[in-house]
Amino acid sequence: MTDVIQLKESSYKNIPFLAKVMPTSGGRRVNVIRYPRSDKQSVEDQGLIPRQFSITAVIPHDNYIDVRDSLLRVLEDGEIGSLIHPTFGEIEKVRSGRYSLNERITELGKAELIMEFFIDDAVGVPISSGSFASQVQIASGALNSLLAQDIAGGYKVTNSFTGNFSNASNDALNISSALTSATAKINPLTDNLNNFNAIISGYESNVNNLIQIPESFGSGIGDLFLSFDNLYETASETLIAIAGVFGFGDNDESFKQDTAGRIERQTNQDLVRANVKTQSLSYAYVAAVQIEFESEEALALVNSQLEEQYTDVRNNELLSNESLLNLDDLRIQANSALSQILLNTRKIITINTRMIPLSILVFDYYGSTELVGVISELNSIQQNAFVEGDVRILTE
Repeated sequence: MTDVIQLKESSYKNIPFLAKVMPTSGGRRVNVIRYPRSDKQSVEDQGLIPRQFSITAVIPHDNYIDVRDSLLRVLEDGEIGSLIHPTFGEIEKVRSGRYSLNERITELGKAELIMEFFIDDAVGVPISSGSFASQVQIASGALNSLLAQDIAGGYKVTNSFTGNFSNASNDALNISSALTSATAKINPLTDNLNNFNAIISGYESNVNNLIQIPESFGSGIGDLFLSFDNLYETASETLIAIAGVFGFGDNDESFKQDTAGRIERQTNQDLVRANVKTQSLSYAYVAAVQIEFESEEALALVNSQLEEQYTDVRNNELLSNESLLNLDDLRIQANSALSQILLNTRKIITINTRMIPLSILVFDYYGSTELVGVISELNSIQQNAFVEGDVRILTE
């Protein structure tokens, strides 16, 4: 039996105790990737596991009740404190976890206490970015609000300039036309499509009033994009549809800048074009981080598309600095979220097989035929085809 004199003095938040057993854990987070029908595997390093300390302590003091109550209080207060460890010394920014107290009635004053301690925000400990889909949604909403303000501050239709009103009206109608055309790429959910069509109709019937009130026009464009929410069953379908809006205005005619009216007309057209393209990208980011990607290649393809669109709109001088900074923040949040998704996304490998029906091959590797469609697309073959030689499949 361990003698009290052999135990090490320790403390947490200045409350003393004697340490008896002190296991410490840590190391690296790894993701082991195993390949179907192969003896090989690969290991991805995903970062540091901060050290975790567990201490089995004894409270042998004459004033046992007071020390016990004080120690339990600091273990339960939820605050960060300093731990004096018997072998590691003083450790700052430590948060307590679970504890277990074992009091022996026949040996009052010699209770045994098992405690867990975690380093919180210490030097060298990675901090979660918090860049999940919800953060991307918040960043997108903030950007879209600023884009509406850009219209309010920079859009103006002077009726006395010949042709400016009719041109502005046509531009505004082209927005609803572009959104309506985008919905035709994939069949929307019927109930939600009815709501979308109602919003489109309301916008179009009021378009001549909207273009005369820039604040209302800006919010009206935002409402059209907002109606895309829940229009499709999956996020991937939403991304396909909204991507069709990004090309808005690419074929617009440029006006010769030789009169004040034409300068205004061109500015209005360019501002609306930049607004629509940026809101399209904003909603594309939100959709992308909600997709369950089948492979790393699929994720990389979407990320490349988003980067091209970002480069297209980032340096538009008609967007305010606030909007551009919020666009940068949205991109950072989305890229962080996609990086987290990547950690759990399957990888594509190539195997070599004898001639065999694709469905049988898939069943042999995965225990079901659920991925037949995915594997057939990876290899650009029919789902009922025979395959032979090199075939691309997904890791488990």
